[in-house]
Amino acid sequence: MTYTVLNNFCITLGVAPVHKPTFYSYMRGETNVREGWNAKAVRQGVRYCDLAIDTVMRSGKPVTLMVDGRYDSARSAQHCTVTTIEYDTRLVVDVHTLRPKTEGKASTQLEVPAVVRLLRGLLSRGLKIRCIVSDDFAALSPQLERLGIEWQKDCHHKVKNVRKALRKALKVPKKLNNPHQCVSEAQLLEFTKRELLDVLSNRFGPGCLTQKEERLKKSDFVGVVLKKMYPYGTTTNEQSLIVDPNGVTDFHVHEAGLWFLRAAELCRDEGGDSVSLHNDIMMIAEHWAGDHLRCMGDKELLCGRGGGPTRLPLYTRDDPVYDIIRRTLGRHCSTTVCSYYTEFRHTSAVETFQGRSSSTRRSPCTSRSRMSRV
Repeated sequence: MTYTVLNNFCITLGVAPVHKPTFYSYMRGETNVREGWNAKAVRQGVRYCDLAIDTVMRSGKPVTLMVDGRYDSARSAQHCTVTTIEYDTRLVVDVHTLRPKTEGKASTQLEVPAVVRLLRGLLSRGLKIRCIVSDDFAALSPQLERLGIEWQKDCHHKVKNVRKALRKALKVPKKLNNPHQCVSEAQLLEFTKRELLDVLSNRFGPGCLTQKEERLKKSDFVGVVLKKMYPYGTTTNEQSLIVDPNGVTDFHVHEAGLWFLRAAELCRDEGGDSVSLHNDIMMIAEHWAGDHLRCMGDKELLCGRGGGPTRLPLYTRDDPVYDIIRRTLGRHCSTTVCSYYTEFRHTSAVETFQGRSSSTRRSPCTSRSRMSRV
């Protein structure tokens, strides 16, 4: 590729052209050797990964790697690129690409083989791998057992699955469009504090709240809003109310995800195991039922994620919802499942790296250059 061709290509796309001295500096190879853009990109990438591996191996300790794959298209992908980043140093140690045509597999089945080949290549170079962090792939477990590598899964991906399961099991109603339609704290919690302040100002005028009430956190503030909108003694909001009439809403499903993340973080900090993590996650069912006997010490942080002990219970233990929540969480957060989340790991750094380089990776030049390494 010449500078003129690249410059015309950039002008056609409407992007800023490459600086001419930078182009020739990048394209300059060894003496009396002419190479194209692809070969240069591959050589520079291999050199960077070699330096990253040498830096990681310098400590002499087994490492933890984040692994994630990315496809060039949501449908009929032409290649799958897997990126590996060392967890502590955040250095990219290797990138591997597979194509459906060369592998003879569907594009959706390329990520696991690419991860396995990448790990075998790193092990052959002497890198000691203690654990990898990735998405949940059932086919990856036996492969890692053969390689003698531990497996931790991305907590944030698990949170999405837990929320989805709770929504499906409970058939959670959709959020209301207007705070004026709310008749319970659960419904008010789905709106931001700013929206609730605007509603009170429009309805009762400015100055309807004291400075102390305005500084309350949202979980306590919704109680004030409810008292302002529906004073005790009315048919809509009786003082003898002992259970939230609206029950579990989408806000509480989101709250369950935050509870899971906080429980995993506590498990990592306290050196807990899968049993303790399972018990902490299941505690939210008791918390929503108004039982706060275990909300002591570090568990107060979990209780805070669930609105604190002052909030009205969402149900009683005799309510069928209580059994549904326990069964759903017990299935998706069993002790076996929780063993993959005890270290509170995630792959956000890989996803950020792939997001920043997505436009580069989708260009024809870069795709061919990375595929040439396979």
